[in-house]
Amino acid sequence: MPGIARLPRVALVLAATLALAAATARGAAGAASAPALTIVADPGPFGAVEVAAGADSRVDWWDTDPTDDDACTESFAATELRRFLPRCMGLAAAGIVLAPARALPRSGDVILLGRAAALARPLRGPEPPAFPGTSREAYRMEVLEAGGRRIYVIEGAGRAGTLYGAYAFLERLGIRFFGLGETGTVYPDAPSPLPDTLRVAESPGFATRGFWTWESRGNAEFFLWMARNRMNLWTAAEHDPAFLKKLGFQLTAGGHLVEKTLLDPDAGYPYRHAGFDDGVSRPPDPYPAGPEYAGDRNHDGKLSYFEARPEWYGLVAGRRSDQVGLETGDNYCTSNADATRELAHNLVRQLASGAWRHADILVFWMLDNGSWCECAPCAVQGQPTDRLLAVLGTVLDTLRAAEARQGLRPIQVTSLAFLETLPPPTRPVPQALADADFAMTYFPIDRCYVHALADTACSEINALQLARYRAWATDSTRLYRGATAVGEYYNLDAFKSLPMVLTRVIGADVPWYYAHGARHFSTMHAPTSLWGPWTLDHRLLARLLWSPAGDAGPIAGEYFTRYYPASRAHAAAFYADLEKAMSNFKLIKHRVFVGGGVYQLAKRLRRNENPYVTHHFQYHAVTARTNDGPDMEDIVAAVRHGRLELDAARQVAAGAEAARLAEDERRFAYLEATVDFIDGVLYINDARHYHLDAQARARWPALEAAAARLRGMVDVVQTSGSHANAADGFEATGWTDIYRVYERAYGGPRR
Repeated sequence: MPGIARLPRVALVLAATLALAAATARGAAGAASAPALTIVADPGPFGAVEVAAGADSRVDWWDTDPTDDDACTESFAATELRRFLPRCMGLAAAGIVLAPARALPRSGDVILLGRAAALARPLRGPEPPAFPGTSREAYRMEVLEAGGRRIYVIEGAGRAGTLYGAYAFLERLGIRFFGLGETGTVYPDAPSPLPDTLRVAESPGFATRGFWTWESRGNAEFFLWMARNRMNLWTAAEHDPAFLKKLGFQLTAGGHLVEKTLLDPDAGYPYRHAGFDDGVSRPPDPYPAGPEYAGDRNHDGKLSYFEARPEWYGLVAGRRSDQVGLETGDNYCTSNADATRELAHNLVRQLASGAWRHADILVFWMLDNGSWCECAPCAVQGQPTDRLLAVLGTVLDTLRAAEARQGLRPIQVTSLAFLETLPPPTRPVPQALADADFAMTYFPIDRCYVHALADTACSEINALQLARYRAWATDSTRLYRGATAVGEYYNLDAFKSLPMVLTRVIGADVPWYYAHGARHFSTMHAPTSLWGPWTLDHRLLARLLWSPAGDAGPIAGEYFTRYYPASRAHAAAFYADLEKAMSNFKLIKHRVFVGGGVYQLAKRLRRNENPYVTHHFQYHAVTARTNDGPDMEDIVAAVRHGRLELDAARQVAAGAEAARLAEDERRFAYLEATVDFIDGVLYINDARHYHLDAQARARWPALEAAAARLRGMVDVVQTSGSHANAADGFEATGWTDIYRVYERAYGGPRR
């Protein structure tokens, strides 16, 4: 250029130097701003990944279009990776960015999530690892090389699988989601590089894995723990079901309240009854006139279901009963086809547009330990199990018809083998119960937790429970051939959230159940905060439900090594003492089935009967090869030794570990006071039995002191729902009436 030629040489050199410096500066700035890692997800209709991740309340999770569902969950998975990867990799948060799935980023390592995996197709040589099985929760992960950088592909068979794959990826870098919140999260001791090789595919063992409840009582920390540990079962009654759906949950509705909800005897009869006219326009009555109609019996000017159709309700002691509560009462007349038809009709409406419109799984139970109709047609139906299955056949047929003709979303159904329906059926089972979307849930409420269910050393208690399970799930002559679920009682309502440690039983039972046909698993009354030692039970349960072939020993070993790094030996010994102390509490605080009848310790105390009539439990320590459980002296000794180990652990712990042990302390102090209380009651009971009044009176101050300690414990007994909560630790004992008897005898001046 002529103008340039006339410039002095020095000016040209200076200009070139300045240009080079500017270019170098721009390059350095560009290099500094280039992210080390880009996480790519498809935000779908929401435009940006961050927006999609928080759009759960804007997604219709129950329609037939999965586009917005996938976008929300997969984008949330991206934000979870961005949240935790900096701590895992030793990167600044700014070094990890999110990007929509429009094109493969041009620089840096990349993680492609879910539907964004399509961007990796041009890079692939061999096919990606196949999804194992048919579960939509399966995931696969692989790493591809592209121009000297790594492209990680995390893809689920469905959106939940992508989320689980993201958490599994984090676990490979050393993070562990042992407990609730930040205190319960363990990060790697040192930064971990992203893996150079990766080719993994996993799918769950149990299809549903979680907790049975029927009321809104969760919180975000608890739900995030569930998702991070691949647990997927909770209730549709939760106040924010959209958040749970984002996390991949299956939501339940129903339970013992099914009859009250769908065939409430006190609800208004919705049809125009031929024998009653109140001047209100109603649909015509689809049912013929019943033989027992007696009009408006309470003269309130309207007809209830019971008044309109008394023959629909149970005949108990010669009279039709309207005693149908939310959980207990008298079951309806199961042989009445019109009653079952109306119940099923109301069910479809409830699932379509009522309170159960967010449910994925219908939990269809009859009343809890309810009476059964005594009319002749019901007797012909057979035992309670046969009657229940007959009703279920109609319910399932109605639901499938509604799905086909009315567009009702597919609904899974479960029912229960429990108490009077624990025996297997004796009549042919409706064909509908062989449906893949139906399962019968085995509830071993009368078992013991000293022994695993299949342990031959428990012939006194668990042998019968084992036989019942086999009769439903594995016997070659069984009539029921559908799917089997298990409902366990690790925090039975009577336990009131005492710190149960059941490592041996969970570690043996979960793989055994899976090997013997169970594919769905839940436990009830799970605490949702202040876990303390509950953390190990929940962690172990989650790992084994996902991978039933897992070994409880290494899972627990890693827990102690990483959750309690400075106090590992003391913490492990403390938990071992807890397990010994707690394993027999099913017999002590609740009941077991022994020798053809129900054994309840509290009932025997109230009746002044000998409490020591089982091999499993005595007051003084006795050791036997079979049917042996911790006796009261064993339990007291275990608690005393556990106190020493916990105190020693707290002496050496700091930071998050100290906070975990402080939470353990709160739960353990509750157990200590409870054991002192129970021991005091049993001691005084024995002294009274042998007319040792002086000894009973001498023990009273210690019992009174234990009760006072328990009265001051409130938050630890209010974490597990209405049935398993209590006003305080004293009420939680369930023995306050027995205490009052002793208080009257020994609490005042000596008479």
